[in-house]
Amino acid sequence: MRVAQRSHALCSNSLVTIPGAVLRGRGQLLLILGMLLVLILAPMLAEWLRGDLRRVGGHLLTLGLTAGLFGQAFRGTRWARHLTVALAFIGGMLAALLGLIASTGSDWGFVVFFVGLAFIGCGFALIALPDVETYLEARRGERP
Repeated sequence: MRVAQRSHALCSNSLVTIPGAVLRGRGQLLLILGMLLVLILAPMLAEWLRGDLRRVGGHLLTLGLTAGLFGQAFRGTRWARHLTVALAFIGGMLAALLGLIASTGSDWGFVVFFVGLAFIGCGFALIALPDVETYLEARRGERP
């Protein structure tokens, strides 16, 4: 709640933030990052549950880097937010394209296509929700 208390006096680009908007933005950002994490983690867990542990090292490295990137994005760093959005768009477009190609031979192609759309939607949500921007600006204002 420290963000909400300090953000009331924060002025950034002549925009005075409101504690309610900051709290809503925090919740929305957590929801978006959580959704991205689920979309990244689900195929890995499916492989592990099938007993395929050949690539577990690469998966754990991917999860560690993802957690670090999301942690930096949650702290309000611009580079992490931009990189998260770019990876969500690129990964989503590739998944959607591969899903369309694979859907001619399998129903799983449609699942991959909709996962790609979910990635793209999360990327758009990171840049389009004003409360998320308000929260990130408040976080940037807290840092020395």
